[in-house]
Amino acid sequence: MFRFFESFQSITCSLLTIVTLPACYAPEGLVPEERKPREQVLWTREQVDQVVDVSFVTIDGGEPTGNPAVPEACDKVSFLRFRHHQGPEDAAEADAAFLMVPGVLEGANGFDYMGRQMVYMAAKEHGKNIEVWAMDRRSNCLEDLTGLHAAAGADTADEARDIILDYYYRNGVIDGRLFAGFKTSSELPFLAEFGLRQTTLDMQAILEHMIPSVETRREKVFVGGHSLGGLHTSVYMSWNFAEDPDDLEGAGYNQVAGAFGLDTIVAPLDSLAFFDEAEETTASAMSDSQFASLARNRESNDFSYRFNLRLLRAGIIPRNLQIPGIMTSEVIALPEMMGIVAAKAPDDEATLYQEMPKSAAVRNTFNINHSKDPRSIGAAPTMEKFRYTNKAFIGLMFDNNFQRQSFLQAGLGFMDGGPMMRKWESQDDTDSQGGNKLYIAGDAGPDHKRFGQGPLYGWASRDQIGTPENPDFTDVDGKTVFTTLENEPVNMDDFIHSLQNGPTNLTEWYFPLRILLDIPAAIQPYGPDHGLMTYHPEGPGKVPSILLNGADGISFGDQLELPLQTRIIAPGYSHMDPMFEAVNSPSQTSYVMRPLLEFAFMVMETQQP
Repeated sequence: MFRFFESFQSITCSLLTIVTLPACYAPEGLVPEERKPREQVLWTREQVDQVVDVSFVTIDGGEPTGNPAVPEACDKVSFLRFRHHQGPEDAAEADAAFLMVPGVLEGANGFDYMGRQMVYMAAKEHGKNIEVWAMDRRSNCLEDLTGLHAAAGADTADEARDIILDYYYRNGVIDGRLFAGFKTSSELPFLAEFGLRQTTLDMQAILEHMIPSVETRREKVFVGGHSLGGLHTSVYMSWNFAEDPDDLEGAGYNQVAGAFGLDTIVAPLDSLAFFDEAEETTASAMSDSQFASLARNRESNDFSYRFNLRLLRAGIIPRNLQIPGIMTSEVIALPEMMGIVAAKAPDDEATLYQEMPKSAAVRNTFNINHSKDPRSIGAAPTMEKFRYTNKAFIGLMFDNNFQRQSFLQAGLGFMDGGPMMRKWESQDDTDSQGGNKLYIAGDAGPDHKRFGQGPLYGWASRDQIGTPENPDFTDVDGKTVFTTLENEPVNMDDFIHSLQNGPTNLTEWYFPLRILLDIPAAIQPYGPDHGLMTYHPEGPGKVPSILLNGADGISFGDQLELPLQTRIIAPGYSHMDPMFEAVNSPSQTSYVMRPLLEFAFMVMETQQP
């Protein structure tokens, strides 16, 4: 994921100091066509909210840290509970339940839209009451959301922007609280112990809290997740919660009815597919130099694992996902800041980014993403010289035609309002898994003396770029296809809502790298010596499971064929699309949520005596 960023870190920092040649600048690019009329949705967010109850539940974690340096809140685990308002209060009486585990850098709000829609659809289309539990890892306890919650309650976008800037950048005080700054790895030594054991036991704690009876869980509970959440689901199925390999009642695969994965794999731990994916996930979440520091082998000894733990505890590799000067907790927090403003005034001109103080990491990240090619990183005109609506700004960060990193991509529509030109053309096919063409705005103003006076770039939502009969979104001459309806399955408004709605968020400021070090160790015989009770590596193959992956998502190579596993490949879907597909849109086939519901109900029906 982040190795690209480090590869250009030195280039970026040097380019930022170079005197560029703005006199060579001239507006260029192809102008997108007019937006198409919006379609009539099958149901609205308001209709969903009228019948779906959402609560933020906090319980004791599966195992206390036993470390006095750990904040008290970090001995708890929290999750979002989605249920039908007319459904039973007792989750054990629901028709089915789904525990959803987030991927790297994801919080519970990654499943906010999905949870609401699935509860609504189960009742509307199947006459059933289901529950969805979206998990927050314990490290989310470290996020200071005071300013964001206050901003979310503001009446206007301008007021929200000022609250964010005041609290996070100007030493403003809210309810007597002063922001202590975005934390670094050196300030979080205890995160070195926030690993796979903790999160797996927390998954079990949620299940036991919601449905204490293991017999009931075997009948109606399904565990799964997105991206890393699929690997974690595989670990859960392989775990023995009795910590006794001969006690099969304690095996994870005997705790639930089935499993699911969203753009990921669910596979036996002793398979090559799982090992390779664990290795790739670890590599993709670290810089080249960090990954090179690790000791790695496939042998049944624990020297490498112990060595890596020493590096982590010593801070030689960061305890949380962090690449200095590129990827920091501040950068990870930005989407929610931008999302709050975008939710209040989606079509107003974005000003938050222009007004906020820019750390090296923020500036470098956006300069890389907002560059035509490697040679132009940091060259004028930089991003703040272009005019974007708040909604278009979110598109810059996440849309599959603007964001280079495949793990961040979603099909949200396309930019319009001014000329667009290609960017990073030579690396499209290799860096963007689905081969989506990448674009950048081409008009920052009439000339270099009038940067910031260009057109206001806006955002055409998925149903405004195409229809089933006319799916292509082209330039005004109809000669160049920017994108197609198939590659844009997500409604931008729904995505923005999940970025910032409710008591938690979509991005995870302090993802613990210990989890990624533990996953390869969980494959090995020495795992239980370190508390990784994966005594049943074959466990994922013992339950019915379904994989719902994107054709343009992250490639998982040759996946293992499991007799009890169903696979659906969603055409045009990028990595984040499975969680946000526009199921209330008549022009969007549901390749994820409806099949997942149908799979669960089918499994439960076949298991009945």
